[in-house]
Amino acid sequence: MTDAEESNDDITNEEDTDDEMDDYDETDHSDLKNRFTLEETENIIECVDEHPNARFATISNRFRKIKSMNYITKFREYIENDGTRLEKLKQIKAFMFDEFYLKRTIKKEALHDTDLELYAIQKTRELNWPTFKAIQPVTSANGHLLDKFLLILQEKENTFGTRVQQNLIILPNVVVRASKSGKSSDEKHHAFLNEVLRPLVGKKFLLFLDAWKTQTDLTKFRAVFPNQDSQLLIFPEGSTDYIQPQDLSLFRSWRFIHEKIEHYTHINRTEITLSDRQYFINMHSVIHNQLSAPQFKNLIKNGFIKARITNETNGHIEKLKDNQYHFFFLRHKYGVIDVDEILRSRHTIARTIYNLADSYRICIKQNLIEQFKQRAVTICPDF
Repeated sequence: MTDAEESNDDITNEEDTDDEMDDYDETDHSDLKNRFTLEETENIIECVDEHPNARFATISNRFRKIKSMNYITKFREYIENDGTRLEKLKQIKAFMFDEFYLKRTIKKEALHDTDLELYAIQKTRELNWPTFKAIQPVTSANGHLLDKFLLILQEKENTFGTRVQQNLIILPNVVVRASKSGKSSDEKHHAFLNEVLRPLVGKKFLLFLDAWKTQTDLTKFRAVFPNQDSQLLIFPEGSTDYIQPQDLSLFRSWRFIHEKIEHYTHINRTEITLSDRQYFINMHSVIHNQLSAPQFKNLIKNGFIKARITNETNGHIEKLKDNQYHFFFLRHKYGVIDVDEILRSRHTIARTIYNLADSYRICIKQNLIEQFKQRAVTICPDF
């Protein structure tokens, strides 16, 4: 039950004292969206609008979580500008369907996946939805997903604001950068080389990169890796769909998991605040964490084999199971989860079953003593 539902008393325009709480912190707005659901804020605003002359004491008596009239201003901004992730997903899907219907049914034009992606991006920008634009993980030919990856979020400027930087929680496996264009740049590429790659490789390695202009400059590479035993190889332009190992394996699984998480949150009507960039960081951190598991080693190696960079014969490729998406969501909602704390081994389960069976036998034996004495027990086997 929400605070908006705790009292059925009508708000009246009585002449209450309009003293606000003495301990109210004017800066305490950063977590309002985490403490109030959209339904709560709408109910509060509706009541306030119905009683425009109501004093603060009356409002705070009805809605106990309201600490100041400034909350009302923040709620109006929240409802007007942000809403919830579920609502904006619905708007994006509706826009994509309308455009698809217009192009295919009315104009009889051909459509491709890229067209649908463009419609989604267009509506996303209209809704002022911060989006991630690029991820850059690092995989090795022996099937390992290295410990960190670069995530670029599209922002209004090329840097995060001071308040955003203070509130963001940067998880240990992700390096986050802001970009106005949503694309990589010299500064972002240097962050990838210096913060993502350099701590994880030795002096001798061969790095494959796509033919992006910011990545092809050997001078930038040598500024971080001066040792000549480290080499840079650029894939020819237009060839990544055929010989880029991550495009042939890892990214397909990454996008698949991303889509599953989006569907999970939508089907279960999970309310997630859109304006909070933390969602993107958490989600991709979870995906990276899961794909780093040993059982996906062959999946990553398979990309190098398909690209004919290695000549190995691959073993069994582990596929993601539906119940794993529940853990993705739990990780996003509750943070790092130790599986051993929520799942027990088969030995523990078996021991628990035996203990329960013994305790039930004792209880049944005690309850049947009198019946046995009276010879009033009939056993009917269940076949």
